[in-house]
Amino acid sequence: TAEEAIGKPLSLLLPEALVDDVPAVLQRLSGGKNTEALQTLADVLEPVKAYVRHRNKDYEGTTPLDRLVDGIHPESDTAREFAGMVNRLVKNPTDVQLAGAIRKWLVVWRDNDQQLEPELQSNPLLKELLPLSQNLTPVAAAGLQAMDYLSAGGHAPALWREQQLALLKQAEKPQAEMLNMIVPSVRKLVEATSAR
Repeated sequence: TAEEAIGKPLSLLLPEALVDDVPAVLQRLSGGKNTEALQTLADVLEPVKAYVRHRNKDYEGTTPLDRLVDGIHPESDTAREFAGMVNRLVKNPTDVQLAGAIRKWLVVWRDNDQQLEPELQSNPLLKELLPLSQNLTPVAAAGLQAMDYLSAGGHAPALWREQQLALLKQAEKPQAEMLNMIVPSVRKLVEATSAR
């Protein structure tokens, strides 16, 4: 009924076979190899918005949809969840458990490219993801460093803040028609530090 659907995800309305086909897309793109690191990257990405995809590539009715951008979710649940955690931490910086959970995610993202890069280098369908994967590392590292400063009183060198904000401005630009959606949350962590 309509009452039961209110507040539930839209996937409730889809046939079960269509609820989440991203794992199948990742399997196909990776040639059947382990997709854990690719999934980690895909989880933080979203396709560009406002119908700008056609500006970078000519799409026709016969254009194959065989790229990661064609198979990822339109919105990153992972990035949204991470943003909620960061928002709660910025309001309550003494929440040690929450800070620990944020750090765990940042470490996974920081280290993901090391595992994923060999596959991206060797797979023509995935090669366009190299910059996205490589940029995830310094973005997550900036978040971890901001967490260190926040846990030590919140003071960070002004030059460090300036450099990280410049890095994040670059990282938020679309690549391969996708956006890294943890960048705004990492920026919030950096901005939560105070310059000394």
